[in-house]
This record gives sequence, C-alpha cells and structure tokens, in this order.
Amino acid sequence: MSRFVQANARFNHCKQCFVDSYNLVFLAVTYVAPMSVMVWAYARMGATLRGRAIGECTHHQMQVVRAKRKVVRMFVLVVVVFALCWLPYHAYFVLVYHHQRLASAPVAQHVYLLFYWLAMANSMFNPLIYYWMSNKLCSLFPISGLSPENLRARRSTESNAAN
Repeated sequence: MSRFVQANARFNHCKQCFVDSYNLVFLAVTYVAPMSVMVWAYARMGATLRGRAIGECTHHQMQVVRAKRKVVRMFVLVVVVFALCWLPYHAYFVLVYHHQRLASAPVAQHVYLLFYWLAMANSMFNPLIYYWMSNKLCSLFPISGLSPENLRARRSTESNAAN
C-alpha cells in the first residue's frame, strides 16, 4: 500500500510540474518564439534596406531611400500589431492560471472571447497594413476612402472647413 501511495504522490507531483511547464512552454512556443523570430528577421531586413548611399544623392536615389524607410516602418508596424493582438490572449491564460478564481467570474468568458477575437484578427490586420502602406497596392486595388492619399485629402478638407 505504501508503494502505491508513493507512486501516486510522485505521479501527482509530475502532473503538476507538467501543468506548470505546459503554460510556460505554450507561451514560449506560440508568442515568445514567433515574436523573437519576427523581430530578428525584420531587423535584419531593415538593416539591409537601410543601406547608405555614398556621395551626392540624386532625386531618384532619395525616392528609393524614402521607399525603403517606408518598408522598414511597415515591418515595425506588423511586429507591433502582432504583439498587441496576441499579448492579451496569452496574458489572460497566465493570469487565470495563477488566479483561478478569475475563471469563474461572470465576465470571464466574454473577456476570453474578446482576447481570442483580437488574436485571430491579427491575420486580418496584416493585409490592411500592407495595403495602406503600399502605394502600388493602393493603385492596383483602389478601395474608396481607404488609401492614404484619400485619408490625407479628407483630413485637410475637414480642417479647412473647420477654420
């Protein structure tokens, strides 16, 4: 009987270690690792795109430099949006694991669904970012009112009307 009790106690201890490590491994594999890879890859691409011109720059070279800087800004925005979309989802699970009474709160399921929706919406935001920050895509697929030029024109018209 004592062997059974000892084996059961070891099993329960291992089970608890697995549950504790599962949350950390899940966080590392689904958030920290992708975030690290994205930051590393986009930083390398940004460093490559930010190559400096030597000597005098022509108008065309300055346009190319501006376009490259815009691509780097787009990379940064994609990483920030990923971080902001997925962080609440993972923070919710870590918080609920350590404070289990929160899981039984009346709004817990609504909060979870909101964070889940935000995480899944990340896949919708990326094409919008690419469209909004790419002049070529805006000219190929003109969507009324969504191009940066239309938004700037609308803002200037509204500010002139306000004055």
